[in-house]
Amino acid sequence: MTGTICIHDPIVQSTDCSSSVQVCSNTAFPGNSSGFGTQELNATNRGCLNGNEHQSSWYLVSIGTDGTFQMMISPTVGSDDYDFAVWGPASACPPAGAPIRCSYSGTTGNTGINTGLNGAESPQTSEGSGGNKYVDDLTVAAGDVYLICIDNFNSTTTTFNLTFGGSAGISCVPLPVELIEFTAENVNGVNVVEWVTKSESNSDYFTLQRSDDGENWQDIVISDAAGNSNSELKYTFRDYYTNASWLYYQLWQTDFDGLVTNLGIVAVNNGEDEVQLVKIINLMGEEVDENYPGIQVYIYSDGSSVKRMKQY
Repeated sequence: MTGTICIHDPIVQSTDCSSSVQVCSNTAFPGNSSGFGTQELNATNRGCLNGNEHQSSWYLVSIGTDGTFQMMISPTVGSDDYDFAVWGPASACPPAGAPIRCSYSGTTGNTGINTGLNGAESPQTSEGSGGNKYVDDLTVAAGDVYLICIDNFNSTTTTFNLTFGGSAGISCVPLPVELIEFTAENVNGVNVVEWVTKSESNSDYFTLQRSDDGENWQDIVISDAAGNSNSELKYTFRDYYTNASWLYYQLWQTDFDGLVTNLGIVAVNNGEDEVQLVKIINLMGEEVDENYPGIQVYIYSDGSSVKRMKQY
């Protein structure tokens, strides 16, 4: 046969926070969404995004080196109106509080985080429909992880290009601790928090924090780490404080050099007697079973999610 073969870049899409696409470099890439999946924005966490989600894509950005962070969303169709919000560092998923950067500008075309393009509106961290499409840079540190929601207000399903700038580097280099699982559940009136590491290198100790609103945290336990290990290790903490209907737990790891790394946030619904597993998905949002090799995201009936690693 004769003809033309067209090869296009893959479109990265993730309509739900639980299946956020992890960004590991400053390299630009295309994305879009055909909908919003589960509506995860509300009056508590949406910030300037008053219309909630229309066609949304979720991303996790891992910071490799200290500096400033910039982002540009460039629609392939200039008449599309893209909005965005950023939470972090170390936000719950879906976010529990308001974003730290947000644009709901009604002006079409490019939009993003860039102090230099914000002009007379700087200093500014958030803007409504009358904004100029830009908010100020973020000052970030190595080890920070930020959650980003990009939403197409026009709901046209056309793509955008996502690019990054500023002096900070984006990197997903292996962490001092390779975490397999971080979970929390209410068992007979006690919240059992567990984390499992596949390996540890130069690891000094873990710090577990608790919050009843996902924003204000207090240290509840410091646990010695293994130092160096190449075998699975399991850590368990039982929390007898369950007065709040929802409790959030955040885990930090500190190595012998003083570097601190955030390992994530999990939530427990203490007001629900029985939580059911709804489905298991991979990082691309595709439904899989427990035998799927790689990272699995367990979605539960209370809205919580747990990431697990299935060895190849």
